[in-house]
Amino acid sequence: MVAAVLVLGACGPRDILVAQADMPDGGRPMHDEPCTLDSECRPMDYCERSDCTAVSGRCRPRPLFCDGAASPVCGCNGVTYWNDCVRRAAGQSLSGDGECTAGATCGGGQGCPDPRASCNLLVDEASSCGRATVGRCWGLPRECPPGSPGGTFSPCSGGGMCVSSCDAIRSGQAHARCQ
Repeated sequence: MVAAVLVLGACGPRDILVAQADMPDGGRPMHDEPCTLDSECRPMDYCERSDCTAVSGRCRPRPLFCDGAASPVCGCNGVTYWNDCVRRAAGQSLSGDGECTAGATCGGGQGCPDPRASCNLLVDEASSCGRATVGRCWGLPRECPPGSPGGTFSPCSGGGMCVSSCDAIRSGQAHARCQ
């Protein structure tokens, strides 16, 4: 069997980054050095702590490839991530499984602590659209999978077609569930 290898960049002996599609951790080799800051890890790695209050952790690779399977997890920054791989790609330690219950809020001119995150302004009914001004931050996969779970949503501003929950969140605009 021949493994496909993709070389992404080489600046020096330590900076050579090789990704292989059949590797664990989304195409990155595992490093396991102790750390207290991301800067103590190799490029493209982050310092993952065992819990949000831990002072130190272990260097872990940021995955290069994540699937679009929805299985939300909460990062220590209060952002809900689409799945654990998306959280690790963002370089965040795990707070817990499922959506953040007291997560980072956004909207009304307030952004998310993770600049790659989007503001989730989804509401169940169009009559609630006027109240969809504050949402929760979500980290999403690079591409929204077709038929994302959670149903479909149309823009509260009207005139739009129904899109997946992932695409609606990514827009950063208020959306109501399609009937």
